[in-house]
Amino acid sequence: MEAKQKLIEEVKAFTPSGDHQNDLTALRAFLDKWNAIGFVPFKMKEKIAKEWNAALDVHFAALRNNENEQKLTKFRKKISDLRGTGNGERAMRSEREKLVLKFRKLEQEIVTLENNKGFFAKSKNAAGIIAEIDGKIEAARNEIKQLEEKIKLIENQCE
Repeated sequence: MEAKQKLIEEVKAFTPSGDHQNDLTALRAFLDKWNAIGFVPFKMKEKIAKEWNAALDVHFAALRNNENEQKLTKFRKKISDLRGTGNGERAMRSEREKLVLKFRKLEQEIVTLENNKGFFAKSKNAAGIIAEIDGKIEAARNEIKQLEEKIKLIENQCE
């Protein structure tokens, strides 16, 4: 129990280096240490697991945000390169249309997943399936947010 609490404090004190791969490796090392420590008293199991997950989630969320920023930076460069070509306006409109189609497809997928979730909600022992559907819905919503940002970037470049 003490070893796991110390490890939680280490994770909380962890300062990312800014290098995505090194930070990810460090977080994986924390996970390996956690798994190697062993079990805690049953009464404390849930509490310590929540603390552990909360400490890790902060760092993984930061890595995801950093990764999203890197993707947006690459997209900005792509748009800049498209503007520099002879068919810049046409290429940017084409790129925008691709993004809008993907956006609409994801919206439809979310509607379908939420509808399917309604069917599973009525059955017993469907918690695992519902959690999986919720994860897919959340991922689709995150992707929609990214697509919105990309579409706005293109629209701002076309003005």
